[in-house]
Amino acid sequence: MPNAFVSEVLPRRIFITTSLMETFIESQDELALVLGHEISHLILGHSSSQNAFETSFRTIEILLLSLDPTEGLLSLAFMSFLASVRHAVGAVYSRENERSADE
Repeated sequence: MPNAFVSEVLPRRIFITTSLMETFIESQDELALVLGHEISHLILGHSSSQNAFETSFRTIEILLLSLDPTEGLLSLAFMSFLASVRHAVGAVYSRENERSADE
């Protein structure tokens, strides 16, 4: 799958899949464009923001699940609902990050 991303684990690294290189990169200018886009994510702190969002949301999920008085019945409904919300909010967050990295 063609992809490029920044790893937040120190030392921070930019990863570009072979598939992306073989499918889309035909010149050094195109490679520079991909690298610049990924560096923008790093400079703008998108990885940190996304990780903070995920951690906060999962903490809320665990808290709500621990309060389930039905010992699991409500947990199933909570998990499904919260996963949907997390994915929807994460998708919006991701699109915003991609747009700002392109500017």
